[in-house]
Amino acid sequence: MLQVSRTDSPPVRLRRQTVSPRCGWPSSHHGSSLCLLPGRGCCHVSAVKCRLQAGECLRQDLSVLRWERYKPSVIRNLLRSSSALLLALMPLLPAAASATEGRHKAVRPDPVVFVHGWNSDGSTWRAMAERFRADGWPADHLDQWTYDATQSNTTTAVRLAKEIERVLERTGAARVDLVTHSMGALSSRHYLKNLGGTAKVDAWVSLAGPNHGTDAARWCAGTPCIEMRPGSDFLSALNSGDETPGSPRYATWRSPCDMVISPGDSVVLDGAVNNTTACLGHSDLQADQTVYEEVKKHIR
Repeated sequence: MLQVSRTDSPPVRLRRQTVSPRCGWPSSHHGSSLCLLPGRGCCHVSAVKCRLQAGECLRQDLSVLRWERYKPSVIRNLLRSSSALLLALMPLLPAAASATEGRHKAVRPDPVVFVHGWNSDGSTWRAMAERFRADGWPADHLDQWTYDATQSNTTTAVRLAKEIERVLERTGAARVDLVTHSMGALSSRHYLKNLGGTAKVDAWVSLAGPNHGTDAARWCAGTPCIEMRPGSDFLSALNSGDETPGSPRYATWRSPCDMVISPGDSVVLDGAVNNTTACLGHSDLQADQTVYEEVKKHIR
């Protein structure tokens, strides 16, 4: 750091060399230091120490010195100009901070509503939710919703609509992302197609969803099992017309080793980005790291 001080020691008179009228940096000493003498003059030195003596800049190590006297009026004008510039820039600082804050808000992720499958609950999403949280999703933006999986998918869709409204109100978001597993794909698709859900959902994900039915549902009883059977009235209505309606971004993931969804291409939807995973079991898609990374990229 440049130090300017007064001393009573005898001055060391140095050779003077005139620089430009504006006391500009000498072309041969771009790394030199500047010693400013208010009301007297300024000098450029290649070392970092100089002292004030008899109105001159003095170098202790006697290396090159270049200096010129300024009139007091010039020094005052320079100081006034610097102060005026700082005052002019100060009002811009809060605006810049506000713009930065706005950009941070703009990239805040949508809330994620997880919809589990038959004979399950919200805890099945623990691994994936933890990964989202570690990657910057706020805890209140990760809704591991639990519902009664023994009721009709149409009934679940109505409950899902209410759950999404609750999440939007709590977070202040405009839309959510839906990440579903297995039968969770069916109630969420009914919500999108028949209950105005396309206006509230930005991205939709189906992991191992029986979107066109599964033969495994013939081995279980109850309304949701009947609805999951290939050719059921529920699935026929759900898949009639556009399978991916509205503006949401649809994507599916299926595994060649999934023994629950049969046939395996039941997961695929027209208009969606359809992905095939490595050899994973039916429930392994929710915890697989690679699947998570692909889902995260999709909903971003």
